Amino acid sequence: MEKIRHVIYPPTAHFITRHLSLAGFVSLVVVLLGGVYVGIRSFPQADKYLALTITNVQKATNKFIGATENLTGAASRPGRESDLPAVTDNASPTDLPAPNAPEALPAVNGTSTFLITPPDAVASGRPPAEPRPGQTRTRVYAATSTAGPTILPNGAPDLEIKIIETGIISNTGVFMRATSTGRGEQTGVVFEVANIGTAVAGPWRFAAELPTTPGDFTSEIQEPLAPGEKIRYTIGFRLLRNQGPNTVRIITDPSRAVRDETNLGNNSATVTVIRNYP
Repeated sequence: MEKIRHVIYPPTAHFITRHLSLAGFVSLVVVLLGGVYVGIRSFPQADKYLALTITNVQKATNKFIGATENLTGAASRPGRESDLPAVTDNASPTDLPAPNAPEALPAVNGTSTFLITPPDAVASGRPPAEPRPGQTRTRVYAATSTAGPTILPNGAPDLEIKIIETGIISNTGVFMRATSTGRGEQTGVVFEVANIGTAVAGPWRFAAELPTTPGDFTSEIQEPLAPGEKIRYTIGFRLLRNQGPNTVRIITDPSRAVRDETNLGNNSATVTVIRNYP
């Protein structure tokens, strides 16, 4: 009868290493699977964040509002309702509030008035009285009509200047009618420029020949004037050169920048102002 012997060999180093490696691999797999499971369970609720895939505009709006409230708190304030409009999941995109449409404004014709004070004149041997460097004092727009200007395709511009009145200007920039200028007062001349042509005039400037020292003044570039539009100016200056009558001359578009103007004879106007002190 054949005997079967069961021989048990003591473990060797190679055997131990092989089995330990296998056990470590299995443990690593278990740890990784457990981490994935815990990560999925701990991930925040999806409805609190903006969805990456949008299949419905209305629902995407709800998710965006929820994300704003959750992260920044800007969608609503404690003690009051949210400023955002209420939105439901079953609403259609047509239920969203319509954006504010731009309001159509009618064309406006009108006049504008502002005061210009050129650099004060310096008389020979006499210091200037209260020097006031050239600057715009006031600018007031008064609409006179809501009808648009009449512009002809083949029209031409025509700038016309008119002297409105003369007087003095107070230290606060207020024009007052007067027949003469006293010592220490600022002379004022009100004039108006209108486009009586049938095409837009501009951009343009105006110049003034004043009875002061120095006496030449040129404005900055003025905005174009449509047909029928006009603008009113008040120009102030001190230290009239002569006792008695002094001449003021104002010219529109002295450099002839406005092309095809029909009449150049109405581009200048003169007026006399009086110095009533020696």
